Amino acid sequence: MAPLLKGELPNKFNPKFSGGLLADLGVYLLYAAIFWFGKPQKVTYDAVILPSGVDLAGVGILDYEDYKVSIKCAGNVNSYLPSEIYTTDGTLILDGVNAITSAKFIAMDGSESTIDIEAPKHSLYDEALDFAHILENKDFTASYELHQFANEVSETSYQMRQSAGIVFDADNK
Repeated sequence: MAPLLKGELPNKFNPKFSGGLLADLGVYLLYAAIFWFGKPQKVTYDAVILPSGVDLAGVGILDYEDYKVSIKCAGNVNSYLPSEIYTTDGTLILDGVNAITSAKFIAMDGSESTIDIEAPKHSLYDEALDFAHILENKDFTASYELHQFANEVSETSYQMRQSAGIVFDADNK
């Protein structure tokens, strides 16, 4: 953030390099939301737009048939809030959206239960194992499924950027 305050334009905030916070940090939130809930039917993104034309921060809404998912990402503040998933039975509280190390469920009556999480030693361990399996076993089905998943995240991000009026240089090629 400091270079930006000095009037510089780091790649992270440059439309020439497809920058902005939705593309930078927000992608982790989109991967988690789409993995957990599937591709949304409709999306919007209300963003704080920098003079460069990309987002410094924003709130995204992912619309599903019977519920909505909100995501927040920002490059100008730090948040220490947990992730919460609201259900008809209570609230699931996670310490993040990836590399989750703790979780608890608070029922509607206020009772709490801790959910045991066996977190890997490295946050990308499971992904590395999955890729190794695909490569070693030539698992084209799994490879195709990951490709489709990445496409859903990319399409969702693009639709969100469109709703906020964010245009990358690469969009015009």
